[in-house]
Amino acid sequence: ANSDIHINALVYKDWSSETSWTNSDFNVYTFVLFRDKPDITGFNSRLPGLTRRYIQPELDQQGLKGYIFDFEAEKLTDVHFSKGKLGDEAKGSRQFLTIFSWLAIFILLVALLNYINLSTAKAVERAKEVAVRKVVGAGPGSLTRQFLTESSFLIAIACVLSLGIVLAILPVFNRLLNTSIAFDSWQSILFPALLFPLTSLLAGGYPAFVLSRFSPLKTLKGQMEGANKGVGLRKVFTVIQFAIALIMLSGTLVIYRQMQFVAHKDLGANRGGITCINIPPDSAARTAAPAFFQALRREAGIQDISIGSGLPSEGFQLASIVLWKDGKQRRMMMNLFFADPRLLPMLDIKLAAGRNFSDSLRTDRQEGWIVNQALVRAMGWKTGVGEGISYEGSGVKGKVVGVVKDFYFQSLHNVIAPMAMIYKTDPPVAVLTKTTPKELPRLRRLWRTYEPAFPLDYYFLDENFAKQYDNDRITMSLFNAFTFLAVLICVIGLYGLVSLLVLRRTKEIGIRKVLGASVGGLIALFTNDLLLLLGVAAAVAFPFAAIGARRWLGSYAYHTGLSAWIFILPAAAILFLTIAVTGYRIFKAALANPVKALRSE
Repeated sequence: ANSDIHINALVYKDWSSETSWTNSDFNVYTFVLFRDKPDITGFNSRLPGLTRRYIQPELDQQGLKGYIFDFEAEKLTDVHFSKGKLGDEAKGSRQFLTIFSWLAIFILLVALLNYINLSTAKAVERAKEVAVRKVVGAGPGSLTRQFLTESSFLIAIACVLSLGIVLAILPVFNRLLNTSIAFDSWQSILFPALLFPLTSLLAGGYPAFVLSRFSPLKTLKGQMEGANKGVGLRKVFTVIQFAIALIMLSGTLVIYRQMQFVAHKDLGANRGGITCINIPPDSAARTAAPAFFQALRREAGIQDISIGSGLPSEGFQLASIVLWKDGKQRRMMMNLFFADPRLLPMLDIKLAAGRNFSDSLRTDRQEGWIVNQALVRAMGWKTGVGEGISYEGSGVKGKVVGVVKDFYFQSLHNVIAPMAMIYKTDPPVAVLTKTTPKELPRLRRLWRTYEPAFPLDYYFLDENFAKQYDNDRITMSLFNAFTFLAVLICVIGLYGLVSLLVLRRTKEIGIRKVLGASVGGLIALFTNDLLLLLGVAAAVAFPFAAIGARRWLGSYAYHTGLSAWIFILPAAAILFLTIAVTGYRIFKAALANPVKALRSE
């Protein structure tokens, strides 16, 4: 089903027999059916009282006064856009949907305005046709219907083409977003059906209701006062288009630069060429696992193996750890990994102090711990080596034998958190193998030999880590597409504005040509006005672009910075397009015979 709640199996559990809130390690969600419409805000405000009344006394009795239980309720209809919860999967982003929905709406509106610009430019060229039709008896109503019919016909063609393009790229879009969107419901048909008359009216309204009311006498004399109307407003729209294009080009560069930063960042661990094979949580599978490990060691294509919990990007498990400093205890929830002496050299994780686990020291399996520098800083230890540390409730006080340099076991969205490793290979959770992808068939054969009842469950460490940035890559792809559309529409709108300016100043161009003006001079004359619009757009766009870029980069704990070229390059690109489009249109007008421009009919 197309649902955020994925159920592979249901297991019955009678919670009525539970008398403790903390002794049972349950990770479940509670679904509540209210009699009336629920007040979620009010309900959430009552949950802390439940915690203080029933749960806090248990925590206090166990010496966990610093711990609290935090419950939160939300509507089932809001789950898709809710924040991540323990054991939850990544779902939709309301901010992501809102931003791109508004961008789509804005691009549609700007496209309509550009169509009005272009249709007006062409309609002014047809002004004499309109005047002749009015002279022979055509009224404003018939002319209005003509313009609306023409625009509706063009938009109908555009709708058919857009529907074909959508259906063609929909499979690619679904693969990109990992969705299953389909045009198979009445809602998906209703929206384009409602959009068609609206866009037809908006696009054809100006030429239909304004140009059809030209005075035929003035029009035939070449005095088309309607051509001068609305130029200021169209300049405002051009500034807005410039600003949007600059913002989106700057955003594209920021996202690209951050993705390059992520790709080339030293993660402190070399995951390349490492395959993680998960061992099924089954007694028979775990009994056969040691023989499978020995077979792996004998394979010539396997360079090394490490037994433990692997190195999943989401962390292995959160554990309550007791730590000591100056004789005082402190409890901390942190990521805990199971490892053996081969893990650090296999992943090229460097030691900052102390040593690695050792098979020759039996105490390492019982009380040896390796921690990262983040934990040393959090505890305020000098070096960390030799400090006391243990599991909550284990009764065995261990000690830190080594401190590794901080490495990223989660994405760069997260600050490197305190982490600990213990020497634990029984029961085995996963095995890391250093090999090449071409050895996978051999791994499958070995697996079938020792674990025939279970399929081979594996992943590549580097690919698994890279999956954390899938949403960012999707954002970059969609942003690139929207940026391309925004720039394309900006160029079309610019062409429409320049066309109107040329029509208004046709005689001026003719006079300047007669007086010896060059094509380059004419291009410079028209470009100066547009450069002013571009300057205004840049002044408006760049502060917004900087604010948006900082907010997006703020989702990363480690990110690249903003530099001047991120804003200079988009401005240079839009400047080049402005000069190119203006030059093309002015060049065509300049090549025309000035006698025709100056002739009065």
